[in-house]
Amino acid sequence: MPGHQKGHSPPTSPVALRCRSTRLGSLLNKNEVLDRYIDGEQEAAIQNEKLRQNSPTRSVVSNSRRPPRPHYTMPSLQKSMKENVETYPNVDAKDAYGSKNHASVLDDFGRFPHLEDYRSESIPSVEDIYEDFQDMQPSKVIHDAPQYFHDHDLDFAPEGQETDDKLLQRAKEIEERFIIPSGDNHQLNMSRYKRLSSNEMFQLIQCLTEDRKQLADELSSQIKARLEERFNAKEKYKQSVKELEIRTRRLEKEKTEVQSTLEREIDRRSNDWSARLLRFQSEEERLRERVRELAEKNVSFQRELTSLEAYKVDASDKVASLEKQNMELTDELEKVKNEHNNLHNSSIELHAQFSKATEEKEHIRGFLKDKEGDNKALHQVVARLQTICNEQEKTIAGLRQGFSAELDKESVWSSSERKNRMQMELIRLSGVEQKLRGEVQSCRLEVESLRQENIALLNRLQSTENGSSFSSIRLGQELQAKVDNLQTQGLSLLDKSNQLCTKLLDLVKCRRHESEHDSDIDALDYTLELQSIKGGIGNLKRSLRATSAVLAEKQNLKERSGEAAVGGSPLMEETDEVNFEFKLKEEALLNRVLKEALLSKELDIEQLRSDVASLLRIQVVMRNEVQRVQDELSCITHKAKHLELQGSKKDESIDQIQQDFQESAKELSALRGELKIVTDERDLSWQEAKQLRKTTSMMQNEVASLKKKIESLEEDILVKEGQISILQDNVYKPPLDFICSPRTMKQFGME
Repeated sequence: MPGHQKGHSPPTSPVALRCRSTRLGSLLNKNEVLDRYIDGEQEAAIQNEKLRQNSPTRSVVSNSRRPPRPHYTMPSLQKSMKENVETYPNVDAKDAYGSKNHASVLDDFGRFPHLEDYRSESIPSVEDIYEDFQDMQPSKVIHDAPQYFHDHDLDFAPEGQETDDKLLQRAKEIEERFIIPSGDNHQLNMSRYKRLSSNEMFQLIQCLTEDRKQLADELSSQIKARLEERFNAKEKYKQSVKELEIRTRRLEKEKTEVQSTLEREIDRRSNDWSARLLRFQSEEERLRERVRELAEKNVSFQRELTSLEAYKVDASDKVASLEKQNMELTDELEKVKNEHNNLHNSSIELHAQFSKATEEKEHIRGFLKDKEGDNKALHQVVARLQTICNEQEKTIAGLRQGFSAELDKESVWSSSERKNRMQMELIRLSGVEQKLRGEVQSCRLEVESLRQENIALLNRLQSTENGSSFSSIRLGQELQAKVDNLQTQGLSLLDKSNQLCTKLLDLVKCRRHESEHDSDIDALDYTLELQSIKGGIGNLKRSLRATSAVLAEKQNLKERSGEAAVGGSPLMEETDEVNFEFKLKEEALLNRVLKEALLSKELDIEQLRSDVASLLRIQVVMRNEVQRVQDELSCITHKAKHLELQGSKKDESIDQIQQDFQESAKELSALRGELKIVTDERDLSWQEAKQLRKTTSMMQNEVASLKKKIESLEEDILVKEGQISILQDNVYKPPLDFICSPRTMKQFGME
């Protein structure tokens, strides 16, 4: 039936029957049976119009509850009809049976041309049907629907029930009217109109009756489908109302909970801040009372301090005298520093001169490449010297400690003996200084002589063409210088050993007469001298061994050269090789001798530097000690004279003054302690006051921030209340639904 269904108008409109009746009337106006059929349909349409005219207000009121439903287009109409056919299997069976009959009749009619015209004319177009339907729809009701939407919302249920009952009753009437008496009408028509005996007319009438039955079935199925749709819409509306009620209750519950929590939090914070404010006020009062007490104590202390100003005059005089002594000591210290700087500069100059000499020597022997061994030997020497220096510093520190301890113990000695002893020590140190300066001067002379010798050797090297004579001459000179140096070192060591022995004998003799402290100091000095003598003896032994080895190698070279000259080899190449070997060996010996000499000079210089530094330190210490002893001696003599002059007359007054002074000193110390305590308490009170001010400012800031938060929470509460009111309005006033309006359903039911 798809082709047949496309030609019919929608079952919701009453235009289908009217259009079909008018088309049939225009085709068969001379047939009485068709006229009777058309008259019957016109009577049914007139009755429907009367019913609509009798109930205009009721349709308006019923249709005003919902917006009008939209008109169906052709695809949607096909879908709705298909769905309705699937939901009603009885109707499908009838439609199938009717469609078969209708198809057979149409096949029979295909042979007649006038019947084909009828088929083409009897099928109305979709546009004509919808134009007629739109003409019949009143436009005013659509605008009036929103006015009655909220007013007649409560009357929807009973009126909807009445319209449903009416639609069911009408569907039953249509089925009884069009389906049941169809056989009687057919027989009546056949008996009345016997003059139409042709089979074609009979088939035409039968087709019309089948079509009428099919239309009645479709109309009843559409009415039932619309009823089911209305029932479903009612159920959905009830569910949505229940959901809105649940949502509003939940929102109201949340609102009350938030308000209660906010009120509790505000009350708690207000109580906390009020308690804190009371506590801070009480603390502030206590601190004010404490500040008053401290001010009173401060006044009393100031009065007592004014009474003690007399004692400050004596203290100021003493301070002035001590400052003068300090100035004198600073002047002497500056002098000592200047001397030290001069000695340091002189040592720097010596080092510069020595570096120049070494550079000249390095230019002479530029082809040597064995510097790594020299560096290692130098590192070992430096480490050994550092250990010696550290030992000497330790001994000096021990001597200082022992000297200070013995000075504290030996307060029984007379000042004159101590002064004489210090003067003797100063004289000895000055002698040592002179000796060191003489040694430095001798080192300078030696450096100058070495420079001159180097210059002479360079000149001779440039003048002579043969290099073997230069190396042999230089080797002889170096060995001679080394031997002389060893002789001087040996003599100096012998002299030092003799002096040490005499000193040791004197120490042994004087041990019975001198104190234990002095003997310990001399023993330490002698041990140091003994260690230095042992080191010098070791160096002398090593240098002697080296010189002996060099002399032996030189003697061997001379013997070999003599043998080579006596042998007289005929080949020149062999003689050149032998001469070259001799030259290399002589250069190697010369290098060894120069290295030994350089190392010995460096060791001597380092020893001199360490001796100078230690002597300078000892000199400074002794000067300080002498100055301190002189100061003590002057103070003691001054006090002795003063006591001798005033002792006989003012013994009692001095005792009284001393007692008063001691008491005043005790009181002053006590007052100073109390003053410190008071100042500390005052500082603490000021700090506490500052801390309290900071805390009060922080509390004010927190109060301001809490006020801002409360304002923001009030704004949020107002916003939530507005949202709740909007939701309540939406609950009590549901939105307009123009798509699912009950007006079209009412109109469909009434029409």
